[in-house]
Amino acid sequence: MLTILGLWLLYAFGPGFIRRPIKAIAKPIYDTTREVASHLGIFKLLGYASDGVEAGVSAFQNDEQKGQGSLGGHWAYAGHPISTNDNVKEPLQYPNHLLGLSKIEHLPHWACYRLESSKSHHQKPNDPSISPDPRLEDWPIPFAQEGQYLLPLANPSLLLNSHGIKAYSETFRAQNFIKIKSGVWQRVWRDIQTKIIEDWLPKCHTLWITTGIFFQENNEAKGLFIVLLDENHQELRQMTFLIPFNLRQRKSISTYLYSLTSLQEETHLDFFHRLPDHLEKQLETNNPQWAW
Repeated sequence: MLTILGLWLLYAFGPGFIRRPIKAIAKPIYDTTREVASHLGIFKLLGYASDGVEAGVSAFQNDEQKGQGSLGGHWAYAGHPISTNDNVKEPLQYPNHLLGLSKIEHLPHWACYRLESSKSHHQKPNDPSISPDPRLEDWPIPFAQEGQYLLPLANPSLLLNSHGIKAYSETFRAQNFIKIKSGVWQRVWRDIQTKIIEDWLPKCHTLWITTGIFFQENNEAKGLFIVLLDENHQELRQMTFLIPFNLRQRKSISTYLYSLTSLQEETHLDFFHRLPDHLEKQLETNNPQWAW
């Protein structure tokens, strides 16, 4: 047991010249135990060890609270987005996603969900009728007119692939949809969904995703943002996209990579706020030049 733990720690946190020789033995152990460690909080506890015992225990406790009604860990990594201008209602909790509603626009603002790689194949069922959440029964049911598309922020296809038919059906609530003019942006969003399902999720095993609406100052929807977080590496990494709704030409998905710091400033949302300050800053400023 101590030997296994030692290999796991060396592969997870050791310098490159140590990891490379033991990769063949340690990587399968690391991949197998990473998800379990993540759920138990051990991965985060070790990741924060440099901050001292007190910070590590605090991170562990925060993750443990997810089974006791906490908003952190189960739906979002290091906490769901926090509105810095008080423009988001108390998020609505669902078994497999979390939904933040805008106070000003009276529209869905963002959705958080965790995806896990699954070998099970779930055949897409017939779409259920869109219904209001009983907690907000006065919320109008959206209807798309000609040339419009009902965009679900908690994505049914992604949740179906990861969690099954029940999770798929739970997304068909009125509060999860926003009417957007149909256009090229839909093809780009489908390209990113395909990469998530066929490439990124199988490699990362677990992804935390936040999708949301980028509103302009006149409260009109400007674009769709997607923030992905992966912890299946020696360091946390994030990848942020912004897809404008007025796109006229479809390009490579790397074209739509966006600065997380800029997104936070422009949307008045604070992501990953439960991380220690130096780790949060490092994560927010480490923006990839190319999609993973």
